[in-house]
Parts: sequence; C-alpha cells; structure tokens
Amino acid sequence: FNRSVDTANGRAKAAVAIVDRVEIGRISVENVQALVLEDKALSGVLVGMTFLNRLRAFQVEGGRLVMQQ
Repeated sequence: FNRSVDTANGRAKAAVAIVDRVEIGRISVENVQALVLEDKALSGVLVGMTFLNRLRAFQVEGGRLVMQQ
C-alpha cells in the first residue's frame, strides 16, 4: 500500500492494481484500473468511474444503478 486516499471512513492506505475482468451481471469489462484498500477501510465493494466510463451508458433510476454496455 503506497498511496493514501480519503474515504467516508477517513484516510486509508491503497495500492493501484489492474483487474483482468470485472463482471456485474451480464456486463463485463476487461483491464480495469482499481484501487485496493486495506481491509478495515470499507465494509463493501465500490464500483468506480474507471469501470463506469467504459460503459455505453449508466444512470440511477429509483435508487438503482442501470448500466448499458
């Protein structure tokens, strides 16, 4: 962990990584840049803009994230 990032839970250590493939349902994106945080930093997984910007479209409807590849 050679980077520091600010999260909703405060400052955390992070490392940059490239994920071979991220799949969410039928959506699949290859070679996604990611930040890996220390275990205590977050209680779940976040989908970042490096993934979302590779989609054709995305929007929030009724509290749900709708993605189109």
